[in-house]
Amino acid sequence: MSNRGLYVLGASGVACIGIITWVALDQRAQEERRQRTVRIRLKNIEQQQKHNMAQFEKQKQQYEEQVRIGE
Repeated sequence: MSNRGLYVLGASGVACIGIITWVALDQRAQEERRQRTVRIRLKNIEQQQKHNMAQFEKQKQQYEEQVRIGE
């Protein structure tokens, strides 16, 4: 095999390793983005639940007050 063939083979190997590394890093970055998105969604759900419970308690107190007034 000539020197040129070895250079081409070596360059192909380096390119292949580079592509594999890039794909692996991209997959890792995608997984990190997914995890971050899930954490944000969970936090939003928790905040919404707190808001809903506060609204429920407020409405419950208003109802109880109306029942007391009606007695």
